[in-house]
Amino acid sequence: MILAKVNPMNWLLFRTGLLIAGLATAFNLGRLSIEFNGTGSVWAVLISGVVTLICSLIGLAAGELVRAQPKKD
Repeated sequence: MILAKVNPMNWLLFRTGLLIAGLATAFNLGRLSIEFNGTGSVWAVLISGVVTLICSLIGLAAGELVRAQPKKD
Protein backbone atom coordinates (compact mmCIF):
# COMPACT_ATOMS: atom_id res chain seq x y z
CA MET A 1 0.00 0.00 0.00
CA ILE A 2 1.44 3.34 -1.04
CA LEU A 3 0.65 6.31 1.15
CA ALA A 4 0.55 9.70 -0.49
CA LYS A 5 2.74 12.38 0.99
CA VAL A 6 0.56 14.99 2.69
CA ASN A 7 1.57 18.59 2.28
CA PRO A 8 1.72 20.44 5.59
CA MET A 9 -0.79 23.18 6.20
CA ASN A 10 0.32 26.78 5.85
CA TRP A 11 -0.14 27.79 9.49
CA LEU A 12 1.05 31.35 8.93
CA LEU A 13 -1.71 31.89 6.39
CA PHE A 14 -4.26 30.23 8.70
CA ARG A 15 -3.28 32.41 11.70
CA THR A 16 -3.31 35.52 9.51
CA GLY A 17 -6.84 34.65 8.39
CA LEU A 18 -7.91 34.22 12.01
CA LEU A 19 -6.39 37.58 12.89
CA ILE A 20 -8.19 39.32 10.03
CA ALA A 21 -11.45 37.60 10.98
CA GLY A 22 -11.04 38.71 14.59
CA LEU A 23 -10.27 42.30 13.61
CA ALA A 24 -13.18 42.48 11.16
CA THR A 25 -15.57 40.99 13.72
CA ALA A 26 -14.42 43.41 16.42
CA PHE A 27 -14.94 46.32 14.01
CA ASN A 28 -18.42 45.10 13.07
CA LEU A 29 -19.38 44.60 16.72
CA GLY A 30 -18.29 48.17 17.42
CA ARG A 31 -20.46 49.47 14.60
CA LEU A 32 -23.34 47.29 15.77
CA SER A 33 -23.14 48.77 19.27
CA ILE A 34 -23.91 52.19 17.80
CA GLU A 35 -26.78 51.03 15.57
CA PHE A 36 -28.36 48.49 17.97
CA ASN A 37 -32.17 48.65 18.01
CA GLY A 38 -33.08 45.32 19.64
CA THR A 39 -34.72 43.47 16.73
CA GLY A 40 -34.30 39.73 16.33
CA SER A 41 -32.00 39.94 13.33
CA VAL A 42 -29.68 42.35 15.13
CA TRP A 43 -29.53 39.98 18.12
CA ALA A 44 -28.62 37.12 15.76
CA VAL A 45 -25.81 39.17 14.23
CA LEU A 46 -24.61 40.15 17.71
CA ILE A 47 -24.52 36.57 18.99
CA SER A 48 -22.85 35.20 15.85
CA GLY A 49 -20.31 38.04 15.94
CA VAL A 50 -19.39 37.32 19.55
CA VAL A 51 -19.07 33.58 18.81
CA THR A 52 -16.89 34.32 15.77
CA LEU A 53 -14.67 36.65 17.78
CA ILE A 54 -14.24 34.13 20.60
CA CYS A 55 -13.45 31.29 18.17
CA SER A 56 -10.88 33.34 16.28
CA LEU A 57 -9.18 34.41 19.53
CA ILE A 58 -9.09 30.81 20.79
CA GLY A 59 -7.63 29.72 17.45
CA LEU A 60 -4.95 32.39 17.61
CA ALA A 61 -4.06 31.49 21.20
CA ALA A 62 -3.92 27.78 20.40
CA GLY A 63 -1.71 28.45 17.38
CA GLU A 64 0.72 30.45 19.48
CA LEU A 65 0.79 27.78 22.19
CA VAL A 66 1.54 25.05 19.66
CA ARG A 67 4.18 27.18 17.99
CA ALA A 68 5.92 27.90 21.31
CA GLN A 69 6.35 24.20 22.18
CA PRO A 70 9.61 22.52 21.20
CA LYS A 71 9.36 20.13 18.26
CA LYS A 72 9.52 16.43 19.06
CA ASP A 73 11.40 14.03 16.84
